[in-house]
Amino acid sequence: MKTRSPSFYLFILTILLLIGPHMVTGASDDEAPIVGCSFPNFGCNDPTGPVETPESTCRLVSATINETELDADDPLLTVSPGEAIIGTVTLDTYNAGSSGDTAPLAATPNYGDHETSYWGISTNIQTGETTFEVDVNLTAPEDDGTYYIFFAWYWERTYDNVMSLTNWQYPEGDFWNDDVDIADWTDYQAQQGIDNGWVETKYLNKEGEYDENVLYPGTAVRIEVQSK
Repeated sequence: MKTRSPSFYLFILTILLLIGPHMVTGASDDEAPIVGCSFPNFGCNDPTGPVETPESTCRLVSATINETELDADDPLLTVSPGEAIIGTVTLDTYNAGSSGDTAPLAATPNYGDHETSYWGISTNIQTGETTFEVDVNLTAPEDDGTYYIFFAWYWERTYDNVMSLTNWQYPEGDFWNDDVDIADWTDYQAQQGIDNGWVETKYLNKEGEYDENVLYPGTAVRIEVQSK
């Protein structure tokens, strides 16, 4: 019998090691590969691949204004023209972004000067879930009608960026009164925020173009002004 050289047996062993897992497990080229995670759309909870993370949101948990407890699912306050609007709102934010991305949270009524009527809540909300107790101290408009207090955050540098819906890298700075401020959000967008914790909105990007249907974490409280 012819004697095989050691190199021959080493070659056979190498071949078996390479094809062995497929022979044992029946693995095929159709199996999904293990893939990594990417911000902000995917998480890493599933070791066989990515899973979608929850949307980033800003949700109303509770509100007590003018000694009236509002329904978080239908937050409506009825006031007289010029009446004080004073109370506390509880918000839950969920930030699915990176901890390295600044995310200011602010609020604004949809009446008054857009550039000065808002107020800041947090210069940078944390990644994950956070709860905020927000003081509200406003005066109702003099005219009857339906108004809103909006609460929103985004991955920007300043409150002005968030409230004007302007990307922080836009070279001309915050662009106000272009009908694309948070204070310009419509009844439909307000209801989106109440229902979902996010609003589909236009947004001025760093190239100076308006992106459509950007999901912006936000919610609202509805104010009904009625003369008695």
